[in-house]
Amino acid sequence: MLLIIGLKMFTPDDKKLRHAPFDRHSFVVPLAIPMTAGPGAITTAVVLASQAPTAWFAIALWAAILVACAVNYVVLRFSTPIQKALGEDGTEAMTKIMGLLVCAVGVQFIITGLKVAFPLLA
Repeated sequence: MLLIIGLKMFTPDDKKLRHAPFDRHSFVVPLAIPMTAGPGAITTAVVLASQAPTAWFAIALWAAILVACAVNYVVLRFSTPIQKALGEDGTEAMTKIMGLLVCAVGVQFIITGLKVAFPLLA
């Protein structure tokens, strides 16, 4: 699923409306929640936590989660000025870059799943 989501982000459909009008109360609909704390983020955290060989690795994982939460807060809090600073082309470029990263995570999940399902591949 992550691979498909990433591919859709990386190659958006031109038939859809590129920009929907936003009003001041657009935050009422939690559109960012599935991407920030959805199945992909939860699965990543669970997989990494289950592979933690030492306590220091677990501490590093929790620190990374806290840093990600802080960055997520800052980006969402200042999203309007960030979007204005990036402009339309910058926003589209960031969407494609993030889509590429989501594709990479999706491919890694597929590889990990295949290695577990078929031990001879490892």
